[in-house]
Amino acid sequence: MIVLFGSYARGQWVEDTYTEGHITYEYISDFDILVLTRLKKTANNHSKQSTADNLIIRHKAIKTPVSVIYHSVGQVNYRLKEGRYFFSDIKKEGLLLYDSARFKLD
Repeated sequence: MIVLFGSYARGQWVEDTYTEGHITYEYISDFDILVLTRLKKTANNHSKQSTADNLIIRHKAIKTPVSVIYHSVGQVNYRLKEGRYFFSDIKKEGLLLYDSARFKLD
């Protein structure tokens, strides 16, 4: 599964530029992405994470910063059962970008 969460999923992203004195400040929301894998070892595979992150960085069409986190579905479901607000918010407000239909969030 791939889930968009955060400000873009809620429709509350920000692209703001302002100048104070002689300094220009810029704030741009990023795309927050959760990649769920079947196995914990896959979610923790730093080589695959690095490959995916580098593909995103090098892709010319992607102008908005992207933050990707990786977890196994078991890890996330465990945290959901614990009532962890971070994952509860993702489940409630996140937008499913890809679904293999092999597993689901509890």
